Amino acid sequence: MNAKRGTLTETGVPATIFDILETHTTRRFTHDQIVLEVQRLRPDATDNTIRVATLRLARRHRIDRSYGPERGTLIAYFSLSERDYLRGEFGA
Repeated sequence: MNAKRGTLTETGVPATIFDILETHTTRRFTHDQIVLEVQRLRPDATDNTIRVATLRLARRHRIDRSYGPERGTLIAYFSLSERDYLRGEFGA
């Protein structure tokens, strides 16, 4: 489990998905698919910040399908290039 903490921008919009997370894990499905599972969201994460962060994640990494967000849990399945994965962007 990785702990990531970030700060929301002055407008309240998260810069990345990790800005709204307290803890998360990443699991590898196949050679090009990753699962991001959020155990706990930041207490100040609103439904709108969750939506914005999820959309940014989807746009940046070409998510094939995303489930959620349900309060407290967000599971996103997305394709990710090997280079990005190895770069450690997702704390994996």
